[in-house]
Amino acid sequence: MSPTCSPLPTFWNATAGAPSMMRARPIISATAVNRMSRSVFRPVTVLASAFVLASLVVTTTFSPVRAASPEEIERVSKHFEKVALFLEASGKEAPLSRWERQPVINVVGGKAHFKELAALLNDLGKMTGLGFTTQKLSKRKATFRIYFMSTAEIREKTPFKRANCAFGVGRKSNGEIAFADVYISTDTVEKTRHCIYQEVTQALGLRNDSTIVEESIFNDQIVRHSLTETDRILIRTLYDKRLKPGMDRRTAMPIALGIIAQQMR
Repeated sequence: MSPTCSPLPTFWNATAGAPSMMRARPIISATAVNRMSRSVFRPVTVLASAFVLASLVVTTTFSPVRAASPEEIERVSKHFEKVALFLEASGKEAPLSRWERQPVINVVGGKAHFKELAALLNDLGKMTGLGFTTQKLSKRKATFRIYFMSTAEIREKTPFKRANCAFGVGRKSNGEIAFADVYISTDTVEKTRHCIYQEVTQALGLRNDSTIVEESIFNDQIVRHSLTETDRILIRTLYDKRLKPGMDRRTAMPIALGIIAQQMR
């Protein structure tokens, strides 16, 4: 969904509170609900009170969703290919990227949306097999940070001058995501809900947009407040153990096609 920046000595260059002992390659994205604008992202230190989500203990579930035609399976496969293996800004291929370790989540603001965010994280945890740890930690220790703020604040404190929401992830050289920062607009309920679902989900490694499938959170032409059946297929596919972080498109897609077909037949 965004350009890949050059590796930095730290995850984020000169950013207070960012981990400093590992090298990672930032992969950055932003979403504007109205203009759908994109630009290069540099995270900022946000000073606000944090609240704590309850710990989410999850297990992986995997079962076929529905019978589908070969054409439908191929279409969903192409959708996955574009979302998981291409960058939007450059249009270039990118290796598969996902979380391999348990993310530690820290949330700043957004108390009114606590229930919906917690439900989404629990749902994503079941599909990915990731046990989201959510506790009151310093920003330095958290690896998945979610900030709720006004659109004006996002535009003031980041280079996204026309964006309503934004996310940035840093990955290691092997494709493993090491941390994520998500910025969600609180201007309107509709905007906030859309951003929660799209940005948090994309920070898992499904970083691009695609209009191949209309009913999808990754289709930026439609505002959605929930994950669709197709979205769930893509998430489960990305986190299937048969796929590995760092795989290129040629290696990953035959495997992904089989995983998608298994879910849809």
